[in-house]
Amino acid sequence: MGVEPISVASGDLDYEQLLARTRQQMFQIQALSARLARINDLTAAISSTFDLDIILHRVGEHVPNLITCAHCSLTLLEDGGWKQWLLLAGDGDLQSVLLGDEPALNYSMETGSARLVNQNRAPGLFAEYASYLIVPLPGEPRPAGTLNFAEKDPQAFSIEDVQIARLIAFQLGAALRNADRYHELRRTQEALSRHAEELEARNQELDAYNQIIAHDLKAPLNAVYGYASLLSLFSPEEYGESGAQYVKQIMDSAQQMNSMIQQLLWLAQTPDAPMQQVDVSAVLDRVALRFEHQLAARSIRLEIARDIPPAIGHEAWIEEMFANLVGNAIKYMGNDPNPLVQVRGVRQGAFNRYEVQDNGIGIEPEHLKSVFQMFARVTPGAVEGHGLGLSIVARLAKKLGGEAGVESTPGRGSTFWISLPAE
Repeated sequence: MGVEPISVASGDLDYEQLLARTRQQMFQIQALSARLARINDLTAAISSTFDLDIILHRVGEHVPNLITCAHCSLTLLEDGGWKQWLLLAGDGDLQSVLLGDEPALNYSMETGSARLVNQNRAPGLFAEYASYLIVPLPGEPRPAGTLNFAEKDPQAFSIEDVQIARLIAFQLGAALRNADRYHELRRTQEALSRHAEELEARNQELDAYNQIIAHDLKAPLNAVYGYASLLSLFSPEEYGESGAQYVKQIMDSAQQMNSMIQQLLWLAQTPDAPMQQVDVSAVLDRVALRFEHQLAARSIRLEIARDIPPAIGHEAWIEEMFANLVGNAIKYMGNDPNPLVQVRGVRQGAFNRYEVQDNGIGIEPEHLKSVFQMFARVTPGAVEGHGLGLSIVARLAKKLGGEAGVESTPGRGSTFWISLPAE
């Protein structure tokens, strides 16, 4: 019984075929890896700029190394029509043209799918090419546009080309979205900057206008007060008892008007000097001296806590705020047998909170939201004033980067507070 001979030639042939296929696959993998590496280069190139022309130029430079084609273009829908940029137009400026209705492009836009056509015979954008590839650019809620490739060869594009084209479209779509957002942000910033400049110019005009109005109002007001003062020197017999009362009312009204003008100016003032650290304890000592006679006349005790922290701001503004708060406490003290105003301050994070507490008449809940409005009066006609003091406090605190508030119980007093930057 003989042994069947082994066919070495047949085995060698199978091995050679397997080796050839393996080498071919290795070449394909290496080629694909090289193309993917070039995709990364393209991503880096178009992600480093927000300039549309530069982005499209760089896509045009990289496409020949990624996909063999005679035509490469970007098409976007604008105002109901297609606008096309030819990305392989040479080294000159990018060409952009307006297109009419293009069924091939519309299909990809409507379905969100790539479209590969070989043996092309249809009219339209790609009529002169035997094959073309259209890939939509990702977008929400629908594709933003299409990236297009075309070639004279009727079998130019493979499934692998479709995958590469999708990667290019994905990176290009992301770069275009980033560029659009960047330019929208720039436009918004420029608009805000122009608006801020206009507001600053208007504020300067208003400040100048306020100064002029204040000066023009004070001049006749001082004249009225001066003549009334002269009349007050005459004896009551010369113009009667009623005349003396009228003169006094004229002088009081002139003083009130002068005070109102000064308070309105406080609302408009914007100092040119930068904010700096202010010794609030020293400011409160001056405020106490300012109200010394009013406090003594009504037997009100003013207690200022020790170790009150300094604040960042303008010294004159901070003094005016505390003066208005202390003056407000005096006005609304009521008939407590032991009238007391307490001032304290404490650090709270990046801010200091300062409180002016009194045991006066307090504020009804329905009035709490309006106490800081201009000309607001908790009890109209019950006390002197114009209802500007607390609005000055709130506005100056806001201009210094802080805020103002109040907590109150009717019949038991109020605690007004301001927060100012501590550093």
